Amino acid sequence: MFWEGALVLLLINHAVAQGGPFDTNADGGIRPWMKTDIDNKKGPKVPEDHVIANLNEKKKITFECPIAIEDASTVFATWYRLTKSGAMSDLMYEEGKYDFLTFTSFTIENLNSKDEGTYICREGDQYGPIIKKFSLIIMEALETTETPGNGPPVWLYVPKRIVRANSKQLFIARCAVAEPEGVKITVYRLRDDKEILKQFKDPAVVLHRPDVDDAGYYKCVAENSQGRIEYQFEVTIRVNGRYGKWEAWGPCDKECGLGFKTRNRQCDSPAPSGGGRDCTGESFQRLSCRSRSCQKPFLKKFGFEITKEGLHLSCKASGIPTPSVQWYFNGRRFPMSYDAQNPEFKIPKPKARSGSYSCRIRNHVGFMTMYITIKV
Repeated sequence: MFWEGALVLLLINHAVAQGGPFDTNADGGIRPWMKTDIDNKKGPKVPEDHVIANLNEKKKITFECPIAIEDASTVFATWYRLTKSGAMSDLMYEEGKYDFLTFTSFTIENLNSKDEGTYICREGDQYGPIIKKFSLIIMEALETTETPGNGPPVWLYVPKRIVRANSKQLFIARCAVAEPEGVKITVYRLRDDKEILKQFKDPAVVLHRPDVDDAGYYKCVAENSQGRIEYQFEVTIRVNGRYGKWEAWGPCDKECGLGFKTRNRQCDSPAPSGGGRDCTGESFQRLSCRSRSCQKPFLKKFGFEITKEGLHLSCKASGIPTPSVQWYFNGRRFPMSYDAQNPEFKIPKPKARSGSYSCRIRNHVGFMTMYITIKV
């Protein structure tokens, strides 16, 4: 049986490098493939192994960095672990946990669920090329005192009740029984109401490029002639947020002179979900703008007319920006009940009074006031 031994490992060669961990530069020379090449999506793709470890067995695993070496005494590998933010954290020697038995190997002792993640090896120091990535998936063991035999199936190991997968990265979840002979294992995708949505061809959940549509409930079923057992678990998809395109620049906030225009972009391509990171970078930008020169207000028309309906006052002005108008009587502003901000100001005959009328025109560049005495 394939799970007998010190550790159950399922190695899946997820990406084979084309041309190795080096790339050709413009002048035909060879340059190492650095982290900046990963960020900028340049150079060949880093080979990646997906390793599934069963905690029901001995808790120990060793990774080997496949460095092509002629003299093992002069070449070494440095090891890093990717943090949740995507940064690389140095792996230092820790007694009883990490060990570096050779120049190119790295061992994790006492495996537990916290060791799940992605590990990277570089050739030489931190400036050397990235040689390989190892994605470690921990399979949680069930503690059982049942003795497998000729009875119903007994789970050997199953996924956690809630398993988190990374968007667009290969994800595998398996259920295994202690005595597989004569046992049929079937894996299903469930709807939200826990009814069966579909059946997987293989006895495992294999999501090659998972996205938010793959999040939900799954079920393993093991059955033989003696009985049937089920195990349900939930898969959540960790999706890191990415910004969409910038919106068009808005209009200048000033009609004239120096102002600002702004634009925004939304964190929705995709939006973060399943514990993924928010978008990084700015979502708002501001840019200075100048549409045209400002002008002080100047009077175009000022006067009055007495009609049978009442007193008609006129105060028309121009300027950039367009000036406001305010009428006064004997130095006092008209009450709010009057339409005293209208350039064409009409006062009904019963309310018209003799006295001094004035019109003030104003914008942020300047103002002027005109006076006229009227006898009604």
